[in-house]
Amino acid sequence: MNKQLLTGLTIVGVAASAGAATVIYFPLDLPFAVGRALDLVRPELIAIVETEIWPNFIALAARRGVPIAIVNGRISDRSFRGYRRLRPALRTILPLVSRFSMQTALDAERITALGAPPASVSVGGNMKFDCGLSPAGAPELLAARAALGLRGDAPAFVAGSTHRGEEGFVLDAYDAARRRFPGVSLVLVPRHPERRGEVAALCEGRGFSCVLRTRLPRGERVPDGAVLVADTIGELAAIYRAATVVFVGKSLVDGGGQNIIEPACMGKPVIFGPSMHNFREAAELLLASRGAVRVADARGLAEAVVALLGDDASREGLGRRAAEAMAGSRGATQRNLALLLGLIGAGGR
Repeated sequence: MNKQLLTGLTIVGVAASAGAATVIYFPLDLPFAVGRALDLVRPELIAIVETEIWPNFIALAARRGVPIAIVNGRISDRSFRGYRRLRPALRTILPLVSRFSMQTALDAERITALGAPPASVSVGGNMKFDCGLSPAGAPELLAARAALGLRGDAPAFVAGSTHRGEEGFVLDAYDAARRRFPGVSLVLVPRHPERRGEVAALCEGRGFSCVLRTRLPRGERVPDGAVLVADTIGELAAIYRAATVVFVGKSLVDGGGQNIIEPACMGKPVIFGPSMHNFREAAELLLASRGAVRVADARGLAEAVVALLGDDASREGLGRRAAEAMAGSRGATQRNLALLLGLIGAGGR
């Protein structure tokens, strides 16, 4: 039987018998565009991921009797401030959504305050915890380093998803680490690969040689002391796999942080800065379980990297507790799947 499902910012037609899916762009939130998209797909269910509220789309779909669910729902501090200005309009739109499965109790409180009926709101957890990643042994570590052109017998400091203003702090930490551990390597992964030239120029201006991931021939090793700038997309999890110590960016600038769940699931010791409101739940969980290190500034980052590289027991304990905390938080994907299947079976309510 073929099922049609609208999800997130794509429209997906799921052919259950063939295991196939068709992906097209989400329509502009204009009545004629929404109507054409719904005519084309004829969905039996709409799943909106992480609280994308499109008023015309929701209103027209509800008018056609299509059940709508918001799953993995999240409302950031910034989004909540913006949505509150639109509360009168949202109070007419949000009741058209059949179910809200929010990531945290705070997200549930916020969507209710914006006009969602309390009876339709539940806390389902964060599906990012179900990333499918777990700690691996020495062979996988060596293979991951070899794939990046790194020495397998030397520690690797990975700075993931960095933003402008943080790379200098990372290079300071790398310089401090090299003074204590001359063989350590640095893999710098800017959040936006198009910044590769800017980041490479910064490295070279600070006296570090630099190799772009896209220009490193397959099988060739990164020269000792050179910074590997990963200017690719889709490799971050594999790069984290190669790490001895991980710093996750957008946290030493006022940005709200990037995904700390992936390296934590792998059992990597994770360092992040004070700005983590985009991943508040995961950050609080890791800190409470003593599975991460939060630093206040660039000096704190350098001190944490050097300390962890020099203390095997502390580093391994941090990573083990991080992986255990992440494992205990899984299950949101299955809960949301059950919710969606229930909506299909119940005709939307």
